[in-house]
Amino acid sequence: MLQINEVMNLTIFRNFRLIAGKNGLNREITNVDILEYEWFNDGFEVFNKGDFIITSLFFAKDNQELIEKSFIRLIEKKISGIAIKTIFFKELPPEILKMADDNQIPLFLFSSAYMEDIIIAVNELLKSKQKYLLFEEKIYDLIDRSNSREKIASSAHEINPHFKNNVITFYLTFYDKTVSPREITNYLNRLFYKQYRGTDLSNISLVKYKEGLMIFYTFTDNEKCDNDIHLCKRILRYFDIPLDLFCTGISNSHKTFTQLDISIQESIYADKVCYIKQKKYLYYSGLDIYSYLIPLMKERSIQTQVDIMINILLEYDKKYTSSLLKTLLAYVKNNGEISKTAAELFQHPNTIRYRLQKVKDLLAPYLDEKNFYEYIFIFMNLYLLKVE
Repeated sequence: MLQINEVMNLTIFRNFRLIAGKNGLNREITNVDILEYEWFNDGFEVFNKGDFIITSLFFAKDNQELIEKSFIRLIEKKISGIAIKTIFFKELPPEILKMADDNQIPLFLFSSAYMEDIIIAVNELLKSKQKYLLFEEKIYDLIDRSNSREKIASSAHEINPHFKNNVITFYLTFYDKTVSPREITNYLNRLFYKQYRGTDLSNISLVKYKEGLMIFYTFTDNEKCDNDIHLCKRILRYFDIPLDLFCTGISNSHKTFTQLDISIQESIYADKVCYIKQKKYLYYSGLDIYSYLIPLMKERSIQTQVDIMINILLEYDKKYTSSLLKTLLAYVKNNGEISKTAAELFQHPNTIRYRLQKVKDLLAPYLDEKNFYEYIFIFMNLYLLKVE
C-alpha cells in the first residue's frame, strides 16, 4: 500500500498545496480516480475506500453548496484524500476545510499538473511498490531457505535479468534507528522520476529489504572492480542518496547466479556488526571475532539459551525497575572495563560491580563465573546480532 505522504514526494506533486487534513497524510491510497460531473450525478457509486480523488469541482461552479454535498458523500465512502485543480475555485469555504480537518482527509490545491499524468504517476508508483515487495520476498526466500544453485540463479534473474556474472552486495540501514523505515521507500520512489531513468544501469539493482536498502552491483569476469566503500559512495552519489545517513555492510565478491544468497547474507551480517561497533561501514572480511559468532546464530540450542537468559534479565529489570541488561550492553561495549561502563551510565563503579554480581547470581546455571566476561561477550553479541 502507498501512503499519501509517499506520493507527495513525486515530482508531479511538487506544487500541490496542502490546505487541510494534515493529520491524515499517513492514509493509504489504493487507487486514483477523477470526480467530475457524470460521477456526481451517478451517486458516487464508482468510488471506494482508499481512493484518492482528483477534481476540478466543475459540477459546483454555479452552485457552491454542491461542494459540501460532494465532500459528505466522499467521506462516507472513506476515500483517502482529495486534490482540487484550481480552475473554478482558487480557495475553498471554511466549513469545507473544517470538514477535512475533522475527518483527517488531506485536502490539496494544485494548478499546473494534468489529471491524467497524476493518475499515471501514482499507478506507476503502485506497480513499483508491488515490485519492491516481490523482490523483498525473493531476498527472504534466498536467505531463509536451503535453495539449490539453480533456484538461486533463477531468483537472481527475476530480480534483474541483466545481472552480470559477479556481484558485490551493499546493505544500508539508517544509522539513526529513529528514522522511519518508510524513508527507504521514499528514496526508491524518487529514483523513478530522475533524469537518469533512461540511463543503462542494468548492472545495478536497488531493492528494499526490511528497514534497509540493498544494492547489488554486478560485473563481468573481465572487469576490474574495487570492492570497497568508495564503490558504494559512487553508486549512492549517482542516485542522489546521502551515504552519511547509513550504516553500510559490504559483502565479499561472489558469483551472482550461484552465490547470491551468500553475498546477501554477508552484507546483512556486516551491517549488523557495523551498528554494534558504531561504525559507518564494515566489510564482511573484517568482522574479526564476529565471523565466528555469526554461525552460532543458526544453532537453535544456543539461541534458545540466549533467549532464556535475556528473559531472566528482562523479568528482573521489570520487577525491580533495574538496568541489568543495559549495564551488560555497556559492559561489553567498554571491553569489560568497569570504570568506563560506570562513566557511560553515570553510575558509581560499585553500582556496576553490584549489578554484575546480580547477573552472576541470576545466570549461574548458564555461565561459568571464572570466564564471566567471555561468556557475557558472546551471549550479549548474539543477542545484538539477533535483535538489530
